[in-house]
Amino acid sequence: MDVSSAIDFGTLCRYMSDKPEIIPYTSTRVHDFRKGKFIMRTYNHLFKRVARCDGFKTGYFIKAGFSIAATEQRGGKGIITVVMSR
Repeated sequence: MDVSSAIDFGTLCRYMSDKPEIIPYTSTRVHDFRKGKFIMRTYNHLFKRVARCDGFKTGYFIKAGFSIAATEQRGGKGIITVVMSR
């Protein structure tokens, strides 16, 4: 069984956000694969509501519920927010 806490997700985001090459992947809103046969769309609705949101992770598992880890640049500093609900 995999178990992760909000602190785990926040720590992962902090380390990943130190790598500038990660942000284009985590902030992707729509991307096609296999010459358009598969379209990936984000479920991170913060992209529409928070101007400086640059992504990270959304997810859902039956036993764990919903989760989101999002980052935002504000005043030259990165802010990481993690919410997990059942």
